[in-house]
Amino acid sequence: RPPLAYEPLGPEAIRAANRATFGRDAIPEYAIEEAGYLLSFGADFIETWLSPVEHAAAYTKMHALSAGKAGTFVHVEPRLSLTAANADEWVRNAPGTEGPLALAMLKVIVDEGLVAPGVDARALGGAVSGVDVAAVATQTGVPADTIKRLAHDLAASKTGLVLGGGAAVTGSNATEMLQAINLLNVAIGAVGKRVRFGGETARAGTYADMVALTQATAKGEVEVLIVGDVNPLYT
Repeated sequence: RPPLAYEPLGPEAIRAANRATFGRDAIPEYAIEEAGYLLSFGADFIETWLSPVEHAAAYTKMHALSAGKAGTFVHVEPRLSLTAANADEWVRNAPGTEGPLALAMLKVIVDEGLVAPGVDARALGGAVSGVDVAAVATQTGVPADTIKRLAHDLAASKTGLVLGGGAAVTGSNATEMLQAINLLNVAIGAVGKRVRFGGETARAGTYADMVALTQATAKGEVEVLIVGDVNPLYT
């Protein structure tokens, strides 16, 4: 059997969403340091999300005062995490409602003609045709005025970036939520600029790979298993 790289916080939903949206089975590079407006849906990039050391350093650059201004960071999450505590604004939503909230923001951007130059607004319109911002406000606990303000600020920044991860992508609707975030990044022109595919070098095994290994071991098909620097029984 080939070696299996074990990842306890597997980013499988990110890959699934990227396959559905972009046809890319990959995790892109998120250029946080280049964002003038960073909007995160549960991505605790200062704590555990993908590469927290790298992202924390990038966030320090993004949030530092340069040419008289600093980037703005808004974090959407039900709990006040360490990442949320470092944000300029923490938006508290009902757990599991990140996807509808992202689509409501996309609805505002599309309906008000705020999409980035060169982006096909009509193609995005189908994804939000049935979205009602007022209904989403009730569902998420985030006021409609706040949803509209965040959408306006994100679109107006011209260098926005949207992230999704953490506990927000551990539910059954994780892939759909991340697809909504992908569409937000498309709408603001971030894909290809601050969301870059092509730089991924390492790939962890999937949950399905771990299940297959466990089943093979139980059947006696694995005589020797060498475990290095991970603790799958714990995590």
